[in-house]
Amino acid sequence: MNKWNKENISELLQTNDKMVLKSLLQLYYRQTRDEQIQESTNHNNNQGFTSSDAKRLTSIAKWAIKTGFLTPKTIVLVRKRIMKYAGQLAKIANEKAEKEIKEKAWPSLYKNIKLYL
Repeated sequence: MNKWNKENISELLQTNDKMVLKSLLQLYYRQTRDEQIQESTNHNNNQGFTSSDAKRLTSIAKWAIKTGFLTPKTIVLVRKRIMKYAGQLAKIANEKAEKEIKEKAWPSLYKNIKLYL
């Protein structure tokens, strides 16, 4: 069951500055290491930024990691560019939610198992 979709991610991006920053960083971390270093898109893997955004958004993401924030002007710029990634961000959010559910369920799956050494 997917809680997140392109539409509700888009809505959050429009109204929540923290979501803009978190989304920028999630996409940056999905760039390959060489893409992060070169500030480009080198692999057609449907992860991270498109080639038209890679240089600018990678540079901004690195700055945000270094400083811990984005200026209001930069948030406006990032928000405008990041909207097209709403589908990818929804997929990321659903994967994280599914992982959290599995991690919470893990101990209960094995609560009745006893180890004998």
